[in-house]
Amino acid sequence: MARLGCSCGATMSTVDCPSPNVYHVYTGKEVTDALNLNPNRKFWDFHTNWDSVADKECCFTNDKYSYWYCTTCGRFYQVEAKPQGRWVKKYMVSTDIASMPENINLWNQLYVYADAVVDQITERDFDISLEEFIRHRKHTHDFYISDDLTKIAVCQRGSVNIEKLYLLEDSV
Repeated sequence: MARLGCSCGATMSTVDCPSPNVYHVYTGKEVTDALNLNPNRKFWDFHTNWDSVADKECCFTNDKYSYWYCTTCGRFYQVEAKPQGRWVKKYMVSTDIASMPENINLWNQLYVYADAVVDQITERDFDISLEEFIRHRKHTHDFYISDDLTKIAVCQRGSVNIEKLYLLEDSV
């Protein structure tokens, strides 16, 4: 069980399971690398950094960080995944989407899943493959991050029309 205070004053925690504050974030590169090495890789093996085929640890995901979302103000936090870990990056929602001149097609894709979604899918089919899991996405949005890691764009799935933009508010 963990807690994290948000800049807005709200407290985020993992008391509830699944937690509304915990998100799982994978980069497009992590997913592609894992599937290229083993197209039949199970999602759970990918998620836990285990390769059941080779029966060894196979680190594709960045398990150095966990990702937290404030349901009060909408901020996203990248947090060190260790006891007493502190936040590393903090993103806030921007109200100025119109100022986005860049082509997000050139940005890196992120696969972002709420804790509840991961639980629902794996409860139904614990042995679901990574490829099936990615295709099964319940959410209706795609996420992209800029190369300099200062902006995260949220678009309708299959579109490049930005609906929400997160800007790096602070980092340590």
